[in-house]
Amino acid sequence: MCSRKRQRRDSDEDSQGDFTGDVGDAINEKIRQTEQNVGSYIQGPFDPIFGQRRAFPVILDLNSIDKNEPMNDVNTYLAMVRMEAQQFERHGFDSAPREKTEADVEEPHIEPDQDGYKANPLLTDFLVEFKTKRKEYEEYRSTLTDIDAIELPQTQKEWKYVVFNNEPTFDIMAQLIEEDEIIKLAVYFTKWLNRDVNPSFENWIFHLLYAIDDVLNASDVSVLRALAKKALKQAEGQLDERNQLIMDKIVTIVGSFYGQKDLLM
Repeated sequence: MCSRKRQRRDSDEDSQGDFTGDVGDAINEKIRQTEQNVGSYIQGPFDPIFGQRRAFPVILDLNSIDKNEPMNDVNTYLAMVRMEAQQFERHGFDSAPREKTEADVEEPHIEPDQDGYKANPLLTDFLVEFKTKRKEYEEYRSTLTDIDAIELPQTQKEWKYVVFNNEPTFDIMAQLIEEDEIIKLAVYFTKWLNRDVNPSFENWIFHLLYAIDDVLNASDVSVLRALAKKALKQAEGQLDERNQLIMDKIVTIVGSFYGQKDLLM
């Protein structure tokens, strides 16, 4: 057993979904005006749908996007997210937007009524519990100066045996983040997610979500988005109450904490 220094990953990149239609045209026009008047800037204009400023100051040309073609760059990825979100806009999301406050930056802000959870009190209660667990993990992680590392599994098969037969801990999550392995595990979780979730696997999913950073780059957010979309896919079938709630919780977290609000509808 070896000792590893704790290293936190910080990222100043943010990834948020966007919308199209009249709102999207207005935002793009605002970007053009800002370029002309200011010349340079580091973030986009206020987004009236998300109630915050766009993370990337780019103009998205949705007309040139082919859904059947692979995504080769960040702009294409953002445009694809915006196109998916178009359905969300068309189905009547008309809650009044709000500007993000300093408190929202420090801790993700969740408004159950806006996100559509008031019809399910179990999800509202879960969000409160989830935020508490994230704080518990952060407090635990802040006390660590060294991590007593273990030998991590090397293959997907080895990881699956560990995840399906052992309970997760904050220790292992801290090591996964330190060794930059947590996103790889999230990819595996997406592959393994099915309509009858193994109880140990369920705990691993949520421990991973307790521990993963609030601010992720676009590539990492796309991994969590894929996990949520897989959960939505499983929910298309007839699930028992327990498994339905698992899928709802996954989508709730990714939609609320990582700006993928189109998935919530």
